[in-house]
Amino acid sequence: MRSEWNGPNRVVAHRYSVVYDDRTGQILHLHESRAIEGAEIPDDRVLEKRAIDLAGRFSKDRFGAATSHLSVLTVAAAEVDQEGPMKVDVRKRTLVSLPARAPRDPATKKPASRRAKAKAKPKAKRPARG
Repeated sequence: MRSEWNGPNRVVAHRYSVVYDDRTGQILHLHESRAIEGAEIPDDRVLEKRAIDLAGRFSKDRFGAATSHLSVLTVAAAEVDQEGPMKVDVRKRTLVSLPARAPRDPATKKPASRRAKAKAKPKAKRPARG
């Protein structure tokens, strides 16, 4: 994720609080924090609490994760500002890059979901000719 600051003041601190599912390492929410010259730089605990509070509001509806399984890791912006998908290594509590997925060939038919299969009506049987 790339971000830029075009304001008149110099950024003296730039961090992300990464909210993730502590069972899978899947990143669910990124909370960005920047402090410009003259501003008070908040403590990581303050940023993490704010990020968890915001992510917790959406956890069940948006993420499908219970709030009890949300954890947060605050890192320097340089760790997040890289290309490609990422996740959290839950044992080491570090960000790791995931291999990029090859784009899906549009000619390849996507398999039907379970829901679509359940909704499909069975074909009516024709009476035997005789």
